[in-house]
Amino acid sequence: MTRLLGKLGFIHRRLWQRDGLYRISMLIGPAPLLGGVAAAGLWAVVMAIGGFGAFTVQKPPAQWAVPAEAKDNWPTGANQLNVAEPYLPLPSVGADGVPQGFRAGWAVVTRPVQITPTYNAIFENRTLSSFFLEGPVVAISRLAAEGPKDVQFLAFGVGLLAVKSASIYALSARFERPAGPVANCLVLLAFAGRRILSSIDVNISLDHVKEFPPARFNLQPGLYSVAWEFACWHNKEMTGPGKFTVLIGHPGETGLTPMRPGDIVMKP
Repeated sequence: MTRLLGKLGFIHRRLWQRDGLYRISMLIGPAPLLGGVAAAGLWAVVMAIGGFGAFTVQKPPAQWAVPAEAKDNWPTGANQLNVAEPYLPLPSVGADGVPQGFRAGWAVVTRPVQITPTYNAIFENRTLSSFFLEGPVVAISRLAAEGPKDVQFLAFGVGLLAVKSASIYALSARFERPAGPVANCLVLLAFAGRRILSSIDVNISLDHVKEFPPARFNLQPGLYSVAWEFACWHNKEMTGPGKFTVLIGHPGETGLTPMRPGDIVMKP
């Protein structure tokens, strides 16, 4: 038994140092968030996200402003069509457009994070808060209300995109921050285990709007993992105003719009 535990400890240390997916899954900690059956679902979704690379706890810490390797990102070219596998089959859909056994919205956790002068991030392995968030818009004001005033933290959101018909979809996001106190902001969006976008803006003080190039997907019916990270901070505190909106292009649409009720679901 002692030998087995020693091997498990060695594997844990290696994965923690070298694998961003393993760290994210450990840091989010699904059990406190949803519990029971839902915990297993959230754990698997986070495990499927993978390759975030934006925040790490390697020794030495990796530079999270360094562009990610191409293999970690979905191509976003206008002529690029990607293919992803669903995480779960699509259940029967109710009259409200939500798959049965699910509810519309994101599961969100906040975690303490220390940002070094060289923009490395070091996490504390504890959850400050966990909550459900409905709708496609993530507002700094809501995140600030969910966390303490004296601890710098980052919000992680996970959900499942309910694809109800086989067709072409597009995914992206828009970050908006009106003129206000100087802040640094990070946004990240991942789909089916790979990043779509990852960006940091430093010392924002004037009106700032950024809409990212979309990634296009040829998808079959099913539930696909989606995740985001978002924070704006100044003097080690979450600083508003600002919002991050997840955008989608449905079949037959020429542009992207905020996700609709029932597009993103999680276990209640």
